[in-house]
Amino acid sequence: MVAATVAVICHNRPEIGRSIADGLSQRGLDARVLPDGAEGALAADVVLLVGGPSSLRRTIGAIERAGPARPRVAAWLFEPLPPPEITLPEVRRAVRYSAIRTGRRWMRPIMRLLSRPHDSALARRLGRDLTAGRLRFFLDTASFAFRGTDRGWLDATFVSTLQKQRQLAGWGIASEFLPVGQQPAFGRDLGLARDIDLLFIGSRKDARRRRTLDAILAAARTRGLSVHVPEAPIWGEDRTRLVNRARVLLHLHQFDWDTPWMRWMLAVANGAVVAGEPLSVPEPMRPGVDYLEAPTETLVEEIARLVADEPRRLAMLDSCRARIAATMAQESALDRLAARLTALAAPGGGR
Repeated sequence: MVAATVAVICHNRPEIGRSIADGLSQRGLDARVLPDGAEGALAADVVLLVGGPSSLRRTIGAIERAGPARPRVAAWLFEPLPPPEITLPEVRRAVRYSAIRTGRRWMRPIMRLLSRPHDSALARRLGRDLTAGRLRFFLDTASFAFRGTDRGWLDATFVSTLQKQRQLAGWGIASEFLPVGQQPAFGRDLGLARDIDLLFIGSRKDARRRRTLDAILAAARTRGLSVHVPEAPIWGEDRTRLVNRARVLLHLHQFDWDTPWMRWMLAVANGAVVAGEPLSVPEPMRPGVDYLEAPTETLVEEIARLVADEPRRLAMLDSCRARIAATMAQESALDRLAARLTALAAPGGGR
């Protein structure tokens, strides 16, 4: 039996694309990673689009030009959708300016220029410290889902969080929850001495997050906790060794309506637990069982109690590891993805 072919288009995250393609190939599919607009992509049985839509414009244009002759198409959305308080009519109006509407590179800055007044006004009204550019990034993700379903070329949509699944459902778009999954690249427990009570790794460009982080670090130091924030981005083995020194990895919202579960996976892979602000949709994690959750006003106090109670911290770590293995393991996610793409590739699949 000839294996179904899958073209994984992951232009701006090649390492993720390679991981997905390798996993699909191990499950009997003939999967290859291709750049946006690559010749031959539409000869595959299934095209899997991964990443931001602005980096997939040429492939989307080719799919639309192919019409009924196109292959089956699936998308795996990692990036956040727009804040949920934006109404559906508002989102529909805003996505008219998205760069996904054209495959021509020279049109992208023009679309950005046309969208700026609208995006700036909407960002101010939201009052979330969002820039117009950041808001447009979220709107582009929404435009991806709308355009694919409205024009009938998007046969299956996978999303990395339950927040996105529920939001798309409210817009009348069906999707399947498929977490990115725990991966070896997140690290491993090295058994190092844990001399950092509270560690934060992440972007500090967001004004609200920066203010909150500064206040929490100051309060933690006052309580005698050892804290650390890397001065520069950290990856690979350096990151693994750093998280192995931490008892608690701090989560502060960058976008409170969409949870980056990779922080939880990074923490438990290296023997730390997550503590952070309340999540809009905590499932499949369980607050107080798999991680520590508290409002920012009392978060440091709760972290101090956890740091002082190592048996409780280790029990939370074990619980979170088990929960991730049961609900968000990479192997399970790839099993489900491979089965779904195989069904799409079958005659009549997805149509």
